[in-house]
Amino acid sequence: MANKTVLPRAFLLAAAAAVLASDPALARGFGEESALPLVDTIVDWIGFRELTGDRRDLFGYCLLFYAFGFGYATDLAFTDRGFGKALNGVVGVAGIAIALHFLAPYASTFAASSETLRFNLMMIAAGAGSAVTLLIAASFKGVFMSSLRLNLDRLDRAPPPKPVPGPPPLSPRVASALREKI
Repeated sequence: MANKTVLPRAFLLAAAAAVLASDPALARGFGEESALPLVDTIVDWIGFRELTGDRRDLFGYCLLFYAFGFGYATDLAFTDRGFGKALNGVVGVAGIAIALHFLAPYASTFAASSETLRFNLMMIAAGAGSAVTLLIAASFKGVFMSSLRLNLDRLDRAPPPKPVPGPPPLSPRVASALREKI
């Protein structure tokens, strides 16, 4: 019987090798645009419009591999509080895009600095953006799930008991008959 942990890793490595081997042909076919779906939209929204062809593909692959790693690591850390491996990675990439979208225009303030410094600052912003976005999303999920659980518990409960009524009123004739017997 094969080891269960080896099979997914082997499949992931084979898929990555196939994608990386076909990348130059795909990038030449698209010219200025990326071969990966949605990468052009993300790159343009972030503000990295000067990236073309192979560089857009490289940026897309970096986002993809970051999503795999981030999703796996945060699923180990968050367990039930997170969204699972895949959605944690997607939320992390969304956090990167949001952080870089809002911080990329301010990178020109470091124009006199070295390119290494600007790159490191953008990487720090991207990492912080993905972590903060996942923390906020997990917090919203926790609040939503506790509210949902509270409301579902209320629906599952039996209705409250009705008050116990007092003795039924007696007609005067029955009441006088009872008094005579006592």
